[in-house]
Amino acid sequence: MSNSSNVRNEIESIVRYVYVNILKSNISSDTLNSWVNRLTSKQVTLYDFLFTVISPNINSLSISTLIQNLYIGILGKDISMTKNSELVAVFNNELRKYGNKKRALQKVLLSFVGDASLKKYCKRLGINVK
Repeated sequence: MSNSSNVRNEIESIVRYVYVNILKSNISSDTLNSWVNRLTSKQVTLYDFLFTVISPNINSLSISTLIQNLYIGILGKDISMTKNSELVAVFNNELRKYGNKKRALQKVLLSFVGDASLKKYCKRLGINVK
């Protein structure tokens, strides 16, 4: 398998993981291919993808579990309790301040995509993180 095939498979895995493990939803092959093509052609960033698919479901998600799943599913590593608590606090503070869960999710995702190891991983995949 070529390197580009491996990269595409990794990007497919990320998209599928978000739908299946975070949103608890099946993903059609058309939707999967659409997101993968848009990510690989740099029409959208990883942040755009995450916000677009997660934000409509934010009311039914636990923010702490969401954060853990992002780190495990995309970065392949556990998040420290300290970092998880920090990001939950970011979400809760934003929610208290503005009363808007989507805006609070944006703050958390911006922090997540700012992670140095995620930036390095996205660069290797040839996709834009933000």
